[in-house]
Amino acid sequence: MLILLRHAQAGGGRPDRARHLTEKGIADARRIGDWLRADGHLPARILCSPATRTRETLDALDLAAETAFPDDLYNAPTRVLLDHARDATAPLMIVAHNPGIAEAAAELAAPPPDHPAFGHYPPGACCVIGDDGAVLAFVTPKDLG
Repeated sequence: MLILLRHAQAGGGRPDRARHLTEKGIADARRIGDWLRADGHLPARILCSPATRTRETLDALDLAAETAFPDDLYNAPTRVLLDHARDATAPLMIVAHNPGIAEAAAELAAPPPDHPAFGHYPPGACCVIGDDGAVLAFVTPKDLG
């Protein structure tokens, strides 16, 4: 299983790598974490971009898993995300940025979900992909209220 999560809504006013989540972003990430736990989509390992907004998203998810912060995940191109995904030997979550995270989901999902937000992968969007490439779930914070 692979979980691809775009960081939650971030504010501006800082250099890109140091941008913080907004209050809405923190609340959205908490809702995504609650949803992941409720539906049993729990990673054994998490790879997270080292940017402030991705770390804060991860903290708000409140998931217990082995975690690493590879520097190459910061604004990673699709190829880098796919390389990390292909190396996974256990349920893996990747918390990263657009456009790479959306493009990786589109490449791995077979077929893509019928959700109007899948193509642009808004902040906090989360896709759960089975080992066979089937999309087990795709949700955005807006879907969760």
